[in-house]
Amino acid sequence: AEGAKNLGIVLNLEKSEALTDSDEDRLALDYGDAIFNRWYLGGVFKGQYPEILTSALADVLPQGWEKDMEVVSRPLDWVGINYYTRGLYRYDATRPIFPIAQHKGDLPKNDLGWEIYPQGLTDLLVRVSNEYTKLPIYVTENGMSEDDDARRVAFYDGHLKAVKDAQDKGADVRGYFAWSLLDNYEWAEGYTSRFGIVHVDYATQKRTPKGSYRAFQGMLHNSR
Repeated sequence: AEGAKNLGIVLNLEKSEALTDSDEDRLALDYGDAIFNRWYLGGVFKGQYPEILTSALADVLPQGWEKDMEVVSRPLDWVGINYYTRGLYRYDATRPIFPIAQHKGDLPKNDLGWEIYPQGLTDLLVRVSNEYTKLPIYVTENGMSEDDDARRVAFYDGHLKAVKDAQDKGADVRGYFAWSLLDNYEWAEGYTSRFGIVHVDYATQKRTPKGSYRAFQGMLHNSR
């Protein structure tokens, strides 16, 4: 990138999948993937937004938006990916503009109802590397809202292995950041959702490492 060095962008992405192999659900997948993934990846790395979205939004897009793409797609030094779950899509003709609905799948879920899907992280990292950029990739957020800390340990074990699988398949993944070190204020959930590997007593601000703190430390040592 020009100017300041070591500039990147962080994108909140998902592994998008169709509920079934029907033509309708595959169309729903195309919309969902375009909305949550390709709009950002295509804009930044290819200088173009998905045609399926620009057509659907033609009446509301500002005039001359195409001229922005030169700025949107300026060179970067790295890309960060936040990953938590998958999007499972089915066709829904009753929805305006985008005829899609997200379906709750049957995979294990965290306390927020998000499916736990390590394979999706592998697939997403490999896809970004193969289809969009050879820049260094960092997993800038990945974690689990969960009161049962043993499940959090299993979550991190599975997702760190998923990163290693992506590296073995050629993705240039340089780092992984757990979300989060501390229980904290979540934008959508406030203080009701605890992602931390360190417990925070909000009344006293006392910090207490959870079992997942030590387990995560061991996973990092073993991955060297």
